[in-house]
Amino acid sequence: MSWVPSPDVGDNAKASLTRRRGRIGTTLAAWIARKHFLVDSSVREIAYLPNGAPADEIRLIEVNERLASPEKAFHQVDAINFAMDIQGCPFRLFVADVDGDQLEQIKEGRLSLPTGWTLDGNITWGRRG
Repeated sequence: MSWVPSPDVGDNAKASLTRRRGRIGTTLAAWIARKHFLVDSSVREIAYLPNGAPADEIRLIEVNERLASPEKAFHQVDAINFAMDIQGCPFRLFVADVDGDQLEQIKEGRLSLPTGWTLDGNITWGRRG
């Protein structure tokens, strides 16, 4: 089910609902990141990319040092849709796994993120000591 404000809701109310939705998405993304750090010791960094994402979508890049860089060069990172089947949870979760070299290539513009994704405004969490 997608979240869409009622057409009779005023602009201020719509903006308020959108901000609240963004805070919930950030909180949920942080919770997911903590869980991923717990279950996969090779993940060293997770970036949440909210800019440009639909209101019901959480986009994460996970930097995983156990990933083998592909032999064949490619130009765009792929994201996997992890269907979140949590009752009452209106979010879709997309995760792109990259290694450290691929993250640098993304930052340098030599490797593209999935269509519509951007690093602008990302929130990044790292593994603790």
